[in-house]
Amino acid sequence: MAKSGRYSADRKKIESITASKTVEVHDCGTLFFIDATNDVTVTMPAIAAAGNGWWCEFHLGTAVASGKSVVINLATADGSSDANLIEAADSGSKVSATNSDLTLATACPIGTKVVYECINGKYFIHTTA
Repeated sequence: MAKSGRYSADRKKIESITASKTVEVHDCGTLFFIDATNDVTVTMPAIAAAGNGWWCEFHLGTAVASGKSVVINLATADGSSDANLIEAADSGSKVSATNSDLTLATACPIGTKVVYECINGKYFIHTTA
């Protein structure tokens, strides 16, 4: 006889972003779907506040509109800077990291995914486009 698991054992937290947003520590594990028809700025929690094991994902639910961008900014209240960003996968010219910002430009298609993971005092960024 097969065992039956709980149907919601891997249920994810889902949230839509249609305007600027500050991601909070309690948003750990959330999948954010971004409507990129307008400019969107997302501010991440400070690394010290997030702590080891904190993570979230961003998915483009719409392609980035012409002349618009999605900027994911690392909060710098704890002294975090681009030195604390490690891009683990390169998506070519569609995604760029400068200073404390990760920018998804017009070339980013629907389905582009960015994963932030906080490990040992740094944000590791994985991107796919």
